[in-house]
Amino acid sequence: MRALQVGGLSASGVAGDGRPRLFDVGSMSAVELLAEQFEIPAEYRRGDRVFAHVDIEL
Repeated sequence: MRALQVGGLSASGVAGDGRPRLFDVGSMSAVELLAEQFEIPAEYRRGDRVFAHVDIEL
């Protein structure tokens, strides 16, 4: 999944910096859904070619 990490630390110890990153959903733990909302980043592009198949795209 490509997403923005808006809080907490990654496995590398880096806090969310607002840049899109790739996440392995199967490796995630302690995931929380926040009520926080934000604008879609200007660099967002539909049809991300890093993925062979896209199930859901906002």
